[in-house]
Amino acid sequence: MLVSDEKPAPPWSVRWRRQASGRTYRGGQGNGFAVAGADGEPGFLKILNRQNDRKARARFHREVSSYETLNDPRLPKILDHNSKAWQVKRTELFLVLELIQGSTLRDRVSELGTLALDEALSFAIELGWALHHCHSNGIVHRDLKPSNVLLRNDDVGTPVIVDFGLAFNSERTDDDDLTRVGEEVGNRFLRLPEHATGGRSPVSDLTQVAGLMLYSMTGIEPRTLIDERGLRPHERHQTRQILNQKAAGARWRQLSMLFHRLFVLPIENRPQTASEMIGLMKEVQMSTGDEEADDALLAAFDAALSRDNSELRNRRVRGLDAMFHQTIQAARVFSKSRDLDVSQGGGPDRLMEDPPVKVLRLALCPVGVIPSNFVEFNLLGFDADDVEVQVGEEVLWRGSPGPNSIFFPSVRDRLIALYLADYLPH
Repeated sequence: MLVSDEKPAPPWSVRWRRQASGRTYRGGQGNGFAVAGADGEPGFLKILNRQNDRKARARFHREVSSYETLNDPRLPKILDHNSKAWQVKRTELFLVLELIQGSTLRDRVSELGTLALDEALSFAIELGWALHHCHSNGIVHRDLKPSNVLLRNDDVGTPVIVDFGLAFNSERTDDDDLTRVGEEVGNRFLRLPEHATGGRSPVSDLTQVAGLMLYSMTGIEPRTLIDERGLRPHERHQTRQILNQKAAGARWRQLSMLFHRLFVLPIENRPQTASEMIGLMKEVQMSTGDEEADDALLAAFDAALSRDNSELRNRRVRGLDAMFHQTIQAARVFSKSRDLDVSQGGGPDRLMEDPPVKVLRLALCPVGVIPSNFVEFNLLGFDADDVEVQVGEEVLWRGSPGPNSIFFPSVRDRLIALYLADYLPH
């Protein structure tokens, strides 16, 4: 019996033919190209790369499920797929989407330049409506970036969101194939703090839309929400210079205030729904730039800055207070177990500095003895869950205060060293 060495025809070829012209796609999860059906209907075929990887196959199935759930002109329609066989390894998985004629946002900016403010607002608002539809159906995209936004007929006013390979459906519980909580989502266009632990909040999608709007106006990828200098994407020098050329006067301040709201570090302080984000963008869009409104707008902007700074300072001080009391309690437990006393003092605190500083002076001593020397610990509050412990210029520890924190051995060793120097014979 003869065995043919001929490779079997791929399953998609039954109904689709590859087209010689048209856009091709190569990505981490799959490759794609233009196809046509038997009736001439155009489509875009995507074939899974890692066909033998169970997790990749499950994600591909999830992507198809997302497309089947959604029905919006800003999202591609699915025409064909065989993802129901995702658990059958010998089956080559594919999907076919409607063919979107047009370039990606990345190509548009690279080839034709950046968008004007009003164009960028219209573009971002349309993305907001697309996300409103996704989130209303329990789907979070989690991977918005310039290469995942197509411009239908090259019109920036008709964007289409594609590539739902990392999407999360909040109504499904079988998420073993999804990035687990604790695993980072791999979007390098705008890495968000909550994605470092596999976050699945729809708010993150909205923040990435803000990043796309900023990119469309500047051609600069934001990369991080807060950079090493503590600046948000719109506050960085090169980006700010470009934005200053796009808007002036009252409109500049409104644009700055919009980005200030969208790029706040605590996720709970950002707009929580697509409708809320769209509302903020429409306020800027409908502004006439009347200079008479400058003073009122500037006052509102300064008030927002002050409020955010006050909230941040309050969180930092809460972190300091937690660390202050935990350190004292740990010292008391340590000293009591060895029939010693612990003496404490404090101040002067410098809570208005950036970051705020709380001073704690501690010493171990024999029972009934008043110590003459103390170890002075400076506690620096970077956030509620980010506190640094210093002695002089030396950093002993930095991390999150809590019952399971491992900061105390560093503090204990300093207290023991002082006790040995003051009370034991040399």
